[in-house]
Amino acid sequence: MERLILCGGGHVSLQVAWIAQRLDFELFVIDDRADFANRERFPMAREVLCMPFLEALDQLGSRSSDYYVILSRGHAHDRDCLEHVLRGQYAYAGMIGSKTKVATVMKSLREEGFDQQVLDGVYSPIGLDIGAQSPAEIAVAIAAQLIQQLQHACRIRLARDIRAFAIGNAHQIAEIVLNQRFRGGIVLVR
Repeated sequence: MERLILCGGGHVSLQVAWIAQRLDFELFVIDDRADFANRERFPMAREVLCMPFLEALDQLGSRSSDYYVILSRGHAHDRDCLEHVLRGQYAYAGMIGSKTKVATVMKSLREEGFDQQVLDGVYSPIGLDIGAQSPAEIAVAIAAQLIQQLQHACRIRLARDIRAFAIGNAHQIAEIVLNQRFRGGIVLVR
């Protein structure tokens, strides 16, 4: 199961969490403020970590199937979380923010030596562009983008699995093709 790691426990994160529980993510919430990172606020989360962001990210580790949604309370926390995520494994990394904030964070990460191609892979501003305004609308836009990326990843895995099957069973597939008989436009396989 894919893990959804919310960096930040604010209003938008809470709305994303309510939607994410129906999308079969294993949900983790990180915030360094007890009022925003607690079991009462996020009962749907597998784990709520109330500690500094980077410590929590270290504790969780990273997997190639992890989805990170960065929605902390400020540029500095978002930048630090994103830098940490980009140094690990992940399937998706998205960060909330205005175009100005995003540009500032990306410029800072470029100066840290991150390749432009890696930065271009970050979904920021996060979410599909549906004109969302309220926390709930923004959460829907984020959830829609998460679904889009999950489906894309599934198609890639399916294509990889089909290719591996075809390579592993090339002899049998060739035999089927060589033994086929055409009768009235119908292919019959022995």
